Amino acid sequence: MARRLALLIGSRTFEDTRLAPLSAPWDDVETLGDVLRKYGEFEVDKQADLGLEDIQAAIQKLFQSAKKDDTVLLYYTGHGLRDTNGHDLYLALRRTKLNFIRGTSLKSAFIRDEMDYSPSQRQIVIFDCCHSGAFIDSGMTPKHGVKTLSESDVLNSGGTGRFVLAASAANESAYERDGRSIYTEFMVEALRTGAAAPDKEGVTVDDLHDYLVRRVGEDAVPMRPQLWKSAQNKPLMIARNPDPRKPLPPDVVDALFDTDVLRVRGAVAQLLRLCSGSDRRLAQDAERVLRERLNKTEDLLWEVAQEITSGLDQSTGSVRDAQISDEAVPKKPTATPEPDLTFDVSRKRRGAKLWLKLAASIGAASGVAVVNSALWQETKNTSISLNGASSSSEVQAIAAPAAKATDSEGQVTSDAVKTNLLPEPLSTFRDCTDCPDMIVIPGGTFTIGSPDTEKDRDGDEGPLTEIKVGPFALAHTEVTFDQWRACVQDGGCRTNPNPKRENCRAGSCPVINVSWDDAQEYIAWLNTHVPDEYLYRLPSEAQWEYAARATTVAGVPGPLVFENGMRTVRISSTAYPWGNEWDHEQTNSNMSAGSTTKVGQYTENGFGLSDMHGNVWEWMEDCYFYTYSSHEGNDAPRLAEDHSECLSRVTRGGSWLDSPRKLRSAKRNEIWPFGSDVNIGFRPARTPLPL
Repeated sequence: MARRLALLIGSRTFEDTRLAPLSAPWDDVETLGDVLRKYGEFEVDKQADLGLEDIQAAIQKLFQSAKKDDTVLLYYTGHGLRDTNGHDLYLALRRTKLNFIRGTSLKSAFIRDEMDYSPSQRQIVIFDCCHSGAFIDSGMTPKHGVKTLSESDVLNSGGTGRFVLAASAANESAYERDGRSIYTEFMVEALRTGAAAPDKEGVTVDDLHDYLVRRVGEDAVPMRPQLWKSAQNKPLMIARNPDPRKPLPPDVVDALFDTDVLRVRGAVAQLLRLCSGSDRRLAQDAERVLRERLNKTEDLLWEVAQEITSGLDQSTGSVRDAQISDEAVPKKPTATPEPDLTFDVSRKRRGAKLWLKLAASIGAASGVAVVNSALWQETKNTSISLNGASSSSEVQAIAAPAAKATDSEGQVTSDAVKTNLLPEPLSTFRDCTDCPDMIVIPGGTFTIGSPDTEKDRDGDEGPLTEIKVGPFALAHTEVTFDQWRACVQDGGCRTNPNPKRENCRAGSCPVINVSWDDAQEYIAWLNTHVPDEYLYRLPSEAQWEYAARATTVAGVPGPLVFENGMRTVRISSTAYPWGNEWDHEQTNSNMSAGSTTKVGQYTENGFGLSDMHGNVWEWMEDCYFYTYSSHEGNDAPRLAEDHSECLSRVTRGGSWLDSPRKLRSAKRNEIWPFGSDVNIGFRPARTPLPL
């Protein structure tokens, strides 16, 4: 069986003081190694700060131990140098001397020789360093006699050739940002999310390069990624796509924009079924085209919308099957078989409720009246959420309100009026046997972000912005595997029922390998246990950072938000809630257990919350925005006006894999919503007052 071998080299410290130490290389090696192992199925060897002899031995072993069917990948990140003639690339190592570059650095000619001598017909070399394009300019030539190789799966699908990826042209620098290499950051993003080839099963080297060129250009970074490749039979796969997008049936999309009401009705029925299905990407595409059609606000489509929503009985909300027809889309002659459009009643009902939400969220200006209060009340509790919202605020304005309870004389009865009493601050409650314990967080005002003077600060942590936070509830711990299984056993969390457990296998370990979309399914399940006005959602960034900064440590500066004679809580303005210096005993980081630990093993913070820093990154409700410059100063999640513009979400808190700099209270991380990893989980929030 063909093997996939990777050697990742990071050079970060140098004896020659004229070579500046680098902060990015080891993080680059760690993160790229993780995605290559997980999605590329590589056997990864990670090396840092080795001498010339050891590096040469490792490279020779990589290329010479490979057989012809094997894929080999060599990656270097560090300083790239050129000699006085400026012709060739030299890779700086720990003992490199700038006065003697040719004798103390790794020559690119050595790597070219090893590539030529290697039996492997599948070679990938990646340089993330200044002047890396010089490797290509200084003598790469095609290797002759490429042979036909085995075709066993997506990753080993017969692709052959030699590929060299370089972060920059020969006369350009490569750049870091916020302690990370920009080129490698985008590479990890491409492989972890599949964004380099969203419609394909695997990501090829060409796909990866095209994505890197596009992302570097979008960020206006002054470097031009380079690609060289030899003759090849098929594109060479570097990784599987973790979430390939399936295209919508083109005939259904065509029918949706037809003028024939029967074709439109059939297309709507099929797309609603896709919206309610388990394929998240397909559901997003189906919702998108439905929204495009709704935006046209033509009478024909509103006729279909009224027909669908009127198929629910006004008094009971039950489905009247005769009025919700599922005709197949009338077709032009074709050899393609008709898809099965059989719906059961529950699926019809779910589709009708989604249609109601879609129509109402866009069609207020079109005069579409939503009069079915029974359906509306159930729609507000549906597990389908639009624009990332757990509540129904986007449609509430045009929905007919539910009738108030009245007596025979039309007077509102006392049991119809709810007394929204705020629970005691820092008290704990649980909404069901298997629901998480929630802690009531008192409101207050604090400053989100980090000052320019904070050590290891990143550029997306500003500008400092004052935020007013209202009372809310936050889970005592991150959601555990036991709590996730309770959701599955109760009929929820169906898309990812068995997230991989990795090393911490107990039920009380935090659930990991769950995406933002997966977390939303758990939130939807929680909301089946509470009335409408007490809905759960993921915390906003403002709520999370406010809660994470809570401290009772004497002398730590910050605004006072709670005091009862037994406990005084401030919102710290320091890097960590206990101060500005790292304390490895406070939380689970890469200096601790070597994996996730059971929740609640470390010291609780000022609000009594566990593991706010470390153990696993936690999903936020917010879309990712690079700065706080547009923040409105409240505790609401920041969302994009257009759902399609919210390309990535935020995680907070750092994890067991991360260094202390990533566990600071202000640290933010940008992740695609359908991405998941061994160090990402979540904890839910809930408001104790009506939304």
